[in-house]
Amino acid sequence: MMQDTYGIFTTDGEIVAGYLNDEYAVSLAEMLDESTASLYLSTRNGTLLMGTAVNVQKKGRRPDTVIYLEKSVYDSYLSRIDLSYVQDFYARVRRTLEQNDYEVRNLASDDHFFDERNMQLTSKMSGMDTADYAVGRLLLGKDVLAVSDNLSKSVDFAVLVAGKLKTYMAAGFTIVVAKRTFRDADLMIVDKVSGGYQINLATETVTPGFVSDAYRHVGVFAQKPDVMQSFSGREPLNRISERLVNDFERTQNISPMGRRQFAEFLNTERIRESYSAPQRSFSPESYSESSRRQDVKFDQAGYNSKWAVNEYDREKDYEERMERKHKGRMKTLIVVAVLLVLCAAIIGFVLLNHGPVAPVVQNEPENNPIIPPPDETRVDTDNYRIIVSGVSVNTSNVPAGYTPFGSQYDIYLRNEGEPQSINLTLSTNTGALGSQVGTLTLMRLEGADTETDKWSVFAPADKIEPYEVWVTVPYSGTYRLFYKKAAEPSPQSPPVPAGNNA
Repeated sequence: MMQDTYGIFTTDGEIVAGYLNDEYAVSLAEMLDESTASLYLSTRNGTLLMGTAVNVQKKGRRPDTVIYLEKSVYDSYLSRIDLSYVQDFYARVRRTLEQNDYEVRNLASDDHFFDERNMQLTSKMSGMDTADYAVGRLLLGKDVLAVSDNLSKSVDFAVLVAGKLKTYMAAGFTIVVAKRTFRDADLMIVDKVSGGYQINLATETVTPGFVSDAYRHVGVFAQKPDVMQSFSGREPLNRISERLVNDFERTQNISPMGRRQFAEFLNTERIRESYSAPQRSFSPESYSESSRRQDVKFDQAGYNSKWAVNEYDREKDYEERMERKHKGRMKTLIVVAVLLVLCAAIIGFVLLNHGPVAPVVQNEPENNPIIPPPDETRVDTDNYRIIVSGVSVNTSNVPAGYTPFGSQYDIYLRNEGEPQSINLTLSTNTGALGSQVGTLTLMRLEGADTETDKWSVFAPADKIEPYEVWVTVPYSGTYRLFYKKAAEPSPQSPPVPAGNNA
């Protein structure tokens, strides 16, 4: 990929060199200056736009900041965005500025970046999970906000995600590394942010929970060669999202519990709403060689507003869902009441005509606290939802010495990361555990498949009542109570009779 044209701009939007001088480029340069961008990368409309803010100084003048932009044709199959290409980009920035009589001091966001990046082709990222998670979010139409105080690592992460997206990049993604947030960025990596974010690059972690796991699984699935090759490289993002979800559900070997969780994930994250979302783009005509800058004032209305809104702020929609659920419950209660009246009438008729029916005597069931109720119930509150189900446990996936107690709980928090005190209602008296009741422990399923995924100790119960247990849960996921078996006494060897020693 070679740049077709470039532009050098002052912080006031004045063009000082190059031919990339249309209205869009000027507005973009102003935005890059305001966010103090270290790396801007966009692939919309088959065009690769790259940019950065650089500290420079001309001989005899005071130090200043300029914005460098360059444009090149982007082909999803022939183009490859990796560390080598980005390294070449920064080399072109330095070379082009020096050819225009600028002494390059460093990036506007970092005083030592060029020295640190000199010939660095090894990523500082130690793992792939955060990048896979970001790929999943981006391909399902969600923005990603990451925080990092290490500029070199931020650039490495941006390049790693772009490299994993590969042919999907042709759908048009914008990746920005900057000091402050940037409007219209799909992947935004900043020094710090006042609100919430999804990724912490210092620890290379994402907010744990089944939602993050689902995004990561989709990201890994999308990178499979056969899946990637099934896309032409020309599909819009909403079409990619729809196909990925359908193919994931169709081809992946997911347990019934996993499918239920994935369906809940699609609903909670409003994934299918993105299928009909309008696609963002810029006009390719603005990049004709004959176009020139016009005196049009850049409208800053709504600048940075994209990141000012917390995407989990869904109060209105949640209240509407709760109202619908309430109406549904009322209808169910009415139907149940009618059925009870009918049953009572039938029983009365039988008794009047045939006399009382002798009860069938059955053996009393064993007092086994492990067996959960076979049905599934839901509990909804303002802060969380619980789906209670009687799924059996594969004991080979449970830590040694523990036995499951009661039902399985799929817990969905409205605000991930905010610990919630949750009341788990039991169908069995905890007194059945005897002296082992104090060992009741909450465990979390590390995945979505109860047959293959492991259970790990999460936290002891906060409070235990005969038919209720209180626990504190900060993240959504699949949980279950376990108790520790009492240690069985070791068998003692019988005494050896005197006189029988050999």
